[in-house]
Amino acid sequence: MDINTVEPFEHFVWDLSEYTSNGEHILTAEIEDDLGLTYRSADTSVHVIVGNPSTSVLGIISQNRSILTVIVVAVSGVVLLLVLVLGGRLRPGFLRDRRRKNKQSDPVTRPIQIDQEPTTQPRSTWINRLQWPRRRITSKSYAQLVPLIDGAQEESSPPIPISDEIVTFGTDPGKVDQVLDDPSVDGLHAILRRTSEGEFRLSDQGSTAGTWVNYSPVSSGGIQLEQGDLIHLGRVGFRFIMRDPKRVRKPVQKFEGPLP
Repeated sequence: MDINTVEPFEHFVWDLSEYTSNGEHILTAEIEDDLGLTYRSADTSVHVIVGNPSTSVLGIISQNRSILTVIVVAVSGVVLLLVLVLGGRLRPGFLRDRRRKNKQSDPVTRPIQIDQEPTTQPRSTWINRLQWPRRRITSKSYAQLVPLIDGAQEESSPPIPISDEIVTFGTDPGKVDQVLDDPSVDGLHAILRRTSEGEFRLSDQGSTAGTWVNYSPVSSGGIQLEQGDLIHLGRVGFRFIMRDPKRVRKPVQKFEGPLP
C-alpha cells in the first residue's frame, strides 16, 4: 500500500519495478481529509504485463555505449599507427635498427670513414702578430673580425666571418646574429652593414659602454671601416680584416702641448 502525504494529492506514482511477472491487480484509492473523514473509491482491476528486456541492436548499443566508445577509440588508434608505419612517417625501433644494419652491410650504402688530417694551432708569437694582414678569409665571407685580448694581442679563438649584408652584435640571441657574452655589451649593441660598393659601415645602437673604432667613439650614424681597424664593442675587441682590401687607414698622430 502506497500512502501520499505531500501535495499534489490528485495523482500518485505507482512503482512497478518490483513486479517480475504478469498479473491481475486491484487498484483502490482512499482519501482522508483534515476532519478525519475518509472516502474510498471503487475497486479497479489493472492487468500488469512485464515485458522482456530489449534485445534489439539499438538497445544493446544504448546500454553499452561507454564500452563501445572505448573500443572505437582503440581501433582508430591502431589503424592510425598502421597508416603512419606503412606510409614511412613512423619507424619503429626494430625497423630502424634493421635498416641501419642493412645499410652497414651493403657496400653501396655503407658509410666511408675519412681520416682527417690533424690541425695544429699556430703559436702566438710576435712574428705571427706582425702578419695579421695576411690572414686568409674564406671565399664565402666578405670580411672577418679577429678577436683580440687586451685590445691588441690576437686571441686563438676563430674569427667571426662576415658573410651577410647586415650583421648585428649583442647579447640577446633573439635580436642579434652574433652573440657576445660580456657584461659590457648590450642586448643589441651595434650593426655592421655592407654597402653596394663593397664598403663596410659600423654603427652604434645606443649602447651603454659604446662602440669604438681605433679608440674613437662611433655614433648611431656609423663610421666606414677600413683594413686593419681596431673595433671595440664595450670591452670586447676585434681587428677588422677584409677579403679584398682596397686601402688601409693612415695612422693619425695626436700631439699634446704647444706645437714647435
